[in-house]
Amino acid sequence: MGFDLSKYISSIEILEEEAKTIMIITDEEKIVGFIAVADTIKSDSVLAIKELKDMGIETVMITEDNKKTAEAIAKETGISKTIAEVLPEGKVHEIKNLQNEGKIVAIPAASLGMLHPVIAEAAMASSSINVVTNANLLRFVDIRPEYKKINEKRKF
Repeated sequence: MGFDLSKYISSIEILEEEAKTIMIITDEEKIVGFIAVADTIKSDSVLAIKELKDMGIETVMITEDNKKTAEAIAKETGISKTIAEVLPEGKVHEIKNLQNEGKIVAIPAASLGMLHPVIAEAAMASSSINVVTNANLLRFVDIRPEYKKINEKRKF
């Protein structure tokens, strides 16, 4: 059974542009409501992304979120590029596409230092993926001097 969303589209688009994901609640006959949810963006994440950009590192977010939500999150955080509407099983493919473009991919671990199984599999399967197992460690280790050495050797 399909539902006509036409009268709700503008409201949905506004919420998506605010980095919210919309869930539509229905009964058997009609739409009875909406729930808008959003991830909380940590202020230190914004700072970390800025520092990476200042070092000349491109940041890319691969997400299941729709394109508008992903772009809103990227704008709020300073992420350089988004690849949206990617299911977990498609993320390995997107990582390989980035690698085929000559990019070195580093993946911050999810909360509590645990990796999503799909990402862990991609990391183990591809030796050119560097996995940052605990993003909090970056606060205590200055990677900038090492990155500068690597960057000087690479020809862009």
